[in-house]
Amino acid sequence: MAYRFDASDLQGGIEKLANRAEMEVRMYADTGKQKLEDQARKDAPWTDRTGDARKRLNSYTEPRPNAVRIYLAHGVDYGVWLELAMQKRYAIIAPTISHMSQEIFNGLDRLLDRMG
Repeated sequence: MAYRFDASDLQGGIEKLANRAEMEVRMYADTGKQKLEDQARKDAPWTDRTGDARKRLNSYTEPRPNAVRIYLAHGVDYGVWLELAMQKRYAIIAPTISHMSQEIFNGLDRLLDRMG
């Protein structure tokens, strides 16, 4: 007794599922990057003079193989001084990432649980 099995439909379904999962993770990363940016702007510990440092805090995502990386950065040339000078009293990048990372990872876990 011989059985024939055409796996092309199965393979196509698996590829669609993988593409959907990748798309949903990227969309979630975009939400996470916006949360980081908003929180950094809200909590920046310095007193604004021009408002440029706060307005130009920015975040972006970068797709990687089997991952998405989220960045949070200064958009002003003196951002490095805000982060590293004065005993890091005006730092916002590392504190924001430290504060928000668990929330973002928990949300990702919930997303992955929903996806099965």
